[in-house]
Amino acid sequence: EGTSVAIENILKETFPTMIVLNTGAHYQPNNSYHDNIDHALHLIGSWQEMCQNRNLPCPFFWRTTPPGIFNCKNFVRPVNNITMMEEYVASNPLYNWEKIRHQNRIALQRLESSRLASYHIIDAYEVGIQRPELQVSSEDCLHHCQPAVADTYNTIMLHYLQANRTLEDISKLAAYEYPFNRTTNISPSGHDVDWSQDTTPYLS
Repeated sequence: EGTSVAIENILKETFPTMIVLNTGAHYQPNNSYHDNIDHALHLIGSWQEMCQNRNLPCPFFWRTTPPGIFNCKNFVRPVNNITMMEEYVASNPLYNWEKIRHQNRIALQRLESSRLASYHIIDAYEVGIQRPELQVSSEDCLHHCQPAVADTYNTIMLHYLQANRTLEDISKLAAYEYPFNRTTNISPSGHDVDWSQDTTPYLS
């Protein structure tokens, strides 16, 4: 349920060779959050097994979640002090944003205790909480729509790929043949592909 539904659908409909996963900033009670994280990581584990069986290098990234910032437009520059910003968020509770820090910790603990073959962290929490001036507007102090923050997340991921992917890895991915046309969701008949009728076992 929750986040895991989207993962399950993706794994049934396609076979991704890299996954970046995040639960989003919409609060879930801790018990539900625990269950959803565990279910999601179980699905990721099945995906990693499929990658290993196909001799494919498939990196998995977990992206932590930054909180919204109360009265974000009162900030005009970065705040290079994560402790100060955490205290500010905690003292201005709104939409359960003050609980995101704890739920990030839950997710990281679950990752550490999981049986995943490997994983990597994109720490969006540390980046995003220190850039309140880049929130969308005074009416939307949750989302970052300026390019700086999102670009930083992408840079972290691309740095990992550049540092860790070998020419052999790239060759394996380039040579892999999918049992479907990855460039379109349109079937030869001209209609949208009905993935619910697909029997290819992408998810074990």
